[in-house]
Amino acid sequence: MDNEIVKLIISPSATLLGVIIGFMLNFMRESYKENSTRREERQSVRTLIRLEIQQNIDELQIFWDRLKKLDKNITDPKRQISASVIKLSQSPIPSWSYKAWESQMSKLPTVFQSEEIVQIQSNYKRLNQISNLLDLLPNRKIAIGTTIATTYLVGEVMPIWNYDNESSFWKDFEDLVLCALNSGNPIEEE
Repeated sequence: MDNEIVKLIISPSATLLGVIIGFMLNFMRESYKENSTRREERQSVRTLIRLEIQQNIDELQIFWDRLKKLDKNITDPKRQISASVIKLSQSPIPSWSYKAWESQMSKLPTVFQSEEIVQIQSNYKRLNQISNLLDLLPNRKIAIGTTIATTYLVGEVMPIWNYDNESSFWKDFEDLVLCALNSGNPIEEE
């Protein structure tokens, strides 16, 4: 009789304990799967944006290397700058990619630390500044070594908008490009 009472007490308790353990194990398994999925998604977004930034940096480096190949016959530094600006105005502008960055905006807070977001945004901002500076170049001949007033009187050539001379334009352009290249990719490979 005591044995039967023990069986009546233990049997439902064992069943209940089994159900509780089953729920806990199932919860732990689902939790692990969710964490694993989030980790994989986080890694994928980081990789996608890192590759996009690296592609933009590589394009900028190729563009810069082409511009820096100067004519060896030009020895005067001012003439070298003039030649570089002319070459720049005739070169196709790289097209930067922003698709990965823009398409993942909603996930950024869960994928990157605040400092990383600031660094990444700065990288894209520098590329925009380079493009905006290049947009100031006219589509026709550039007025090299003339004032803006003289250029308008002649009418054949266009000045570089918002710049008095090509040296100041080149300095701003060079500073932006070198800053972008020297900053490198803010996302480290994990």
